[in-house]
Amino acid sequence: MISKNAHIGEYCRIHVGVNIGENVEVGDRVYIGPGVKIFNHSKVADDIAIGANAIVNKSFNEPGISIAGIPAKKISDKDSSRLLYTGRRNS
Repeated sequence: MISKNAHIGEYCRIHVGVNIGENVEVGDRVYIGPGVKIFNHSKVADDIAIGANAIVNKSFNEPGISIAGIPAKKISDKDSSRLLYTGRRNS
C-alpha cells in the first residue's frame, strides 16, 4: 500500500507487504525490504537500504546508509547499490 500523497524517487525497489503513508518522501535508489512500514511524515534520503520489517517513523537525511529495526535506526554505512538494478554499468 502506497498513499497517493507519498513521493517515491527513481530506481527504488519496493518489496511485498510494504506500507508507505501520507506525506512520506522516499529518495532515489532506495531499497525497501519486505514488510517495511514508513509513516509519520518521514523523509528517506537517497541510496538508503531499509531492512525487512523495519518501522520508519522519523526522517533519515543521511544518504547512503542502511537502516533497520523497530523503530528503524542506522545500522551500517553500506548503501543500497548492491541491492538495486538501475541500468547503469559499474566501472
